[in-house]
Amino acid sequence: MNEIDMLKRLGDDLAPADATPPVSLRHRALAGGTPAVPPRKRRWQLAITGLAALSVVTAVTFSVAQQQPRPGVGTRQQIPSVLRNAALVARSSDARQPRPDQYIFTESVSAVPMQMQQPDGTTKMVERDASVTQTWISVDGTRTSTSRQRPHGHRNAWTEMPPIRPCATPNDLPNEADPCTSQPGFNKSAPGDGPAMRAWLYAIAQRQQGASQSPSPSHLAANEPRHAAVFENARDLLCGGTYLTARQRAALFEALSSVPGVREVNGVRDAAGRAGVGVGLPESDLLIFDAATYVFLGTRETGVLRQAVVEKPGQLPS
Repeated sequence: MNEIDMLKRLGDDLAPADATPPVSLRHRALAGGTPAVPPRKRRWQLAITGLAALSVVTAVTFSVAQQQPRPGVGTRQQIPSVLRNAALVARSSDARQPRPDQYIFTESVSAVPMQMQQPDGTTKMVERDASVTQTWISVDGTRTSTSRQRPHGHRNAWTEMPPIRPCATPNDLPNEADPCTSQPGFNKSAPGDGPAMRAWLYAIAQRQQGASQSPSPSHLAANEPRHAAVFENARDLLCGGTYLTARQRAALFEALSSVPGVREVNGVRDAAGRAGVGVGLPESDLLIFDAATYVFLGTRETGVLRQAVVEKPGQLPS
């Protein structure tokens, strides 16, 4: 019996009888060579905001209302076995390092709730219609990246979105307040082993929150905000069009399994409607995995359908 067969048998205890077969990734962040504070507004974010009336869905970083794990019978707080098994599956994949001149293609479906003001002055979260997004992000960030969107269920109703050119070319957004930041589709400096990835993620969270001191992650209090920031940044890596090699993806899941307070929630679905097991902190989004194969599916707001390395923008994987 090989490793994958063993994992499938382990998953039988978690998977419902009618579990939907997995597909494969979306949300974007953490581009660049070394851990750094992501810009407050990225060029992808600003360009796509102009099309928010069509749908608030992109394969890039933007803030969304956090979905809290729903406590109940299906909630378990224990050693996150799903993440450890997901790391084993990821490590056995054939995701290799892409060439600098290639592109990362990602297709995702998203349904981001929107805050609407009510007649009495209060606000209410309103579900939006789901949209499908396809992005082609330059591997090294030196070439123009493109994307398009369509309403979910309308296969031929694509809307092309403004291209995002590399920083060396004139800025298409003259009102952008932040300096231009390169946004490659692949970060070769992201560590390929669990402990190094954990330190890398916490270093980024520390800079984001302006912490003056950097104690070891194991010495942080259980309610330290950096724990939640690590999970949010991991979500951005997994859902934002960033490509991870087999070793990087496995290291990411191993790092998350050591975050204090991680819990698993059965019976949740991603934005594409696929059933799985959610993993997260009470104050973070749930990362959803197929309960039988431990393949990452997405979050409640984003379902990653497929990701591949291609040669040029507009090319679809075979």
